[in-house]
Amino acid sequence: MPVAKVFLPFLGHEVCFGCKHHVNGRNVEHYLPKDKTLPDGDCDYTTEGGPGMEDVLNNDKYGCCVCSALGHAKDVATGNAQNLQTVTAAQTLDLYEKACGFDPNNPDTTDNGCDPIGTVEYVMAHPHPAADNITNYLTADPSNETVMKQIINIFETIHFCADLPQAYVDAIPTMKPGFVWDKAGPPVDSYGHQFLGAGVNSPNGLRYVINTWGIKGFFTSAAAQYYCSQANYGLVIVPLTADIVNKAMAKSPEGFDWPTLIQDFDGFGGNVPVPSPAPPAPPAPPAPGPVPTGTFTIAASAEAGQGTIAPNGNVTVQSGASQSFSIFPDAGYQIAEVDVDGVSVGAVSGYGFTNVTDNHTIDAFFTAVEPAPTPVDPLTARVVALETWAAGVAISKFTPATGKK
Repeated sequence: MPVAKVFLPFLGHEVCFGCKHHVNGRNVEHYLPKDKTLPDGDCDYTTEGGPGMEDVLNNDKYGCCVCSALGHAKDVATGNAQNLQTVTAAQTLDLYEKACGFDPNNPDTTDNGCDPIGTVEYVMAHPHPAADNITNYLTADPSNETVMKQIINIFETIHFCADLPQAYVDAIPTMKPGFVWDKAGPPVDSYGHQFLGAGVNSPNGLRYVINTWGIKGFFTSAAAQYYCSQANYGLVIVPLTADIVNKAMAKSPEGFDWPTLIQDFDGFGGNVPVPSPAPPAPPAPPAPGPVPTGTFTIAASAEAGQGTIAPNGNVTVQSGASQSFSIFPDAGYQIAEVDVDGVSVGAVSGYGFTNVTDNHTIDAFFTAVEPAPTPVDPLTARVVALETWAAGVAISKFTPATGKK
């Protein structure tokens, strides 16, 4: 039976259903650790897509919601969701034709929608511009709310595949951002639909942030459990790309059994690094040794006849106590250097040992002070100079130059 089509004034054209049901993928719980606390709080990753989500998810006039959702997973994972040209409507429609067999120009084909897992497995085997980085997928049970919150927090992108009720379809012409899908009657098989889940919101009970046909709203946990479980498989899809897994690993390195996940999914190849084992814990610091007890000796000396150090000789100090020394040069000498345990500490006039726990030495050395020149009285200097000049004049006057008087 052809997929149902309903006109949506918000977008200005028909929107379509068309999600057939078949899931046999590996459940995400297989890789969850049993002893780890994983992020599961309120979050909203739809803003990452911005206006580009409307173009990717509006499905144009055909029942290609599955292909559109895969295109959005590619855009968000590569950080290009705001680029309207990353995955075009033409590419989405071409994937719909190749993976699901519908060609709008071929009257022998029918717009019957896509099998979600069949489409994922098609692009895994035949990379396509609309979803060429989708390498594998996991599934999750919407009845396990804890797991649902964890995978949205870590992977940021999941796909709900459900049979929707008539009440949802009747309300499509008046859908506005912020709509809420709750339990509203039995599901209708011809209203099979795949749409993005990209957030957790729990003001009064758990609900998921979703985007369908480019409109952002909410899907309650009760509705998710009912309308997904009433479909043929009862699971949601977690699309996997190398980018999505790398981002998830960085956010929650211990959130999953990553080595096993990557080993199981050969499609990742070398694009996803297997986490290295955790480095060994650093060795514990050595336990402090026993605190020394008893007494210790500080040998203090100074050059004899040049100065003194006080106290002098072998000075006994209790363990952990302090001891100070003072250095005094004799007249005509000055302190040249003080050595502590053979190492100079400079020409200091005092030195103190604290928290003594070993024997030590302290040795003082001196150097002679050069005598200062004797100052000359200025008057005396002038008299001496005058006398010297007078003597010179007398010699010149009374010594005959010719040998005669």
